[in-house]
Amino acid sequence: MKPHLWLLALCAILVTMSCKKSPSLHGVEQNSKGVANPNGATVFVHPGILLTKESIDYIKTQLNSSSDPWSTSFTALQTTSWASISYKMQGPTPLVTRDPTIIAKDGIDYANIIQNDSYAIFCQGLMWKLTGNNKYADNAINMLNAWSSTLKSITSTGPDVYLCAGFNGFIMANGAELVRDYSGWKAEDLQKCKDMFRNIWYPVIKSIAIPGGANGTWDSDNAKAVMAMGIFLDDQGMFDAAYNYFYNGSGDGTVAHYFLPTGQNQESGRKQGYAQLGLCNFEELCEMGYNQGKPDMWVAKDTIIKKAFEYAAKYNLGEDVPYNTAFPEVYGQWVYPSISTDGRGVFRPIYYMAYNHFHNRLGSDMPYTQRVLEQHTPIERQTDGTVTDGTGWGSLLFYHPSAGGLTPVAVGALRWEFDELAGWGGIPWAENSKVAVANGQLEVSGSIGTYVRAWQGSALLDPVTYPYLALKVTQIPKLKKSTDDWAVQAYWSVGGSNHDYRYVSKTDMTLLGTQVYVIKWAPKGGLNDGLPFPAASTTGGLYLDFGDCASGEKAKVDWVRSYKTLADIPNN
Repeated sequence: MKPHLWLLALCAILVTMSCKKSPSLHGVEQNSKGVANPNGATVFVHPGILLTKESIDYIKTQLNSSSDPWSTSFTALQTTSWASISYKMQGPTPLVTRDPTIIAKDGIDYANIIQNDSYAIFCQGLMWKLTGNNKYADNAINMLNAWSSTLKSITSTGPDVYLCAGFNGFIMANGAELVRDYSGWKAEDLQKCKDMFRNIWYPVIKSIAIPGGANGTWDSDNAKAVMAMGIFLDDQGMFDAAYNYFYNGSGDGTVAHYFLPTGQNQESGRKQGYAQLGLCNFEELCEMGYNQGKPDMWVAKDTIIKKAFEYAAKYNLGEDVPYNTAFPEVYGQWVYPSISTDGRGVFRPIYYMAYNHFHNRLGSDMPYTQRVLEQHTPIERQTDGTVTDGTGWGSLLFYHPSAGGLTPVAVGALRWEFDELAGWGGIPWAENSKVAVANGQLEVSGSIGTYVRAWQGSALLDPVTYPYLALKVTQIPKLKKSTDDWAVQAYWSVGGSNHDYRYVSKTDMTLLGTQVYVIKWAPKGGLNDGLPFPAASTTGGLYLDFGDCASGEKAKVDWVRSYKTLADIPNN
């Protein structure tokens, strides 16, 4: 062989070996199937981490028609610093950490710097996709290029390093995925970014499991980060590792170990914030799998993800749920003796994604999750506190009712159908009212000479968008006093039991057909003690009063709903 040919052959061998060993030469890397991948010759759907071309196009269509909740959500997104076109990068730094000892020693708030820049990369990429304004893409790429050229390590004196790498790496990978097809991103810079994920972020969480164990939010977070990086890097091995861990991993953060059949999860007894964070990790894993042809993840273990969301929603709405005190936790170290009230009623921005899949795609009811969306989080924003805990913005990004041809959730509306009590009960200050559900109806009764009343303490009055309240009463109880000439009264309790607005069936309600009673919310009549009638959406109490009834009498209610117009209301 001629000398120059021998030298060329040797160089080729060395380059090939280097690429297989650690593709960090900022050149042509190979994916896990051995396919050269210089400029998008992929084996994965792109974009395809949490958003796809189809889902992005759907969102843009809704924004173009000023439809809600997308339009209002997008307006809220635009007001954040992370989505601002003038966002000022806080890094880069050569290391990132959440370790307070290192932060104090160096005098640099590494934790906030990486969290804000990672989330800004995601938001800037998202704004580019939704607006087409290249300035956003330039912002995201400038940050990715800066971090790719500077970052050397993710470190900590303790296990928190896994959370630092998992949560921040996941969000940053989502942002990089959104701008990977931007023509202004040079191929060599894109490769540097890939090398950063492969050689700096990924090695920290490569095993996914936490050495020594941890609560399930830890390794489920690692799994979602590894899966996201696998998609961005077109690395089938990474993707498969996360997919397999979801089912068969050794830690608590797997679909087999994190949930009981009731929907209780391993951290339901820790804090409600952590229990919901675990749900966030799992739904994001499932959505990535769905986008890459793995729809089985969403419905694994007899649709346990759906049951877990309903369990969390129901408990945080104020209702009782079963709790197993002997949770079979993998390590035997993180078992909680009772369900936690810490953070109860504080809803993380996680509910739209799960509702979208099970309701909009699969056509399955999720009544408690729907109540959360209607009454508590009609618009989802970013996570409070540590913004990289999840993507947030579900009401903008993960709500596609047309996918299943179903009617969109009526944001801000009230709806009770009475397959379950759903928070209804006797009035706390009333004597002996009894409330139950039977045959799909709310049954209200009392003992001799007592008022028959039902109370819903967690209701959202929206007198502007949904000014009409309708209830179908199929059985009116006989009154003890024949002089009473009304069939039913409804009260809106604005500030407690002494601040009520009263609506009487004879004078303040419209009767449609023979059973549907309709109220138009307005500041008229009642025992309101001068408290102004709400001029905007407000949470309060709703109670129905059927009067002082004879012994054994019951009222039966088929449903209670709110409507935008009188014409929308059925008369049966």
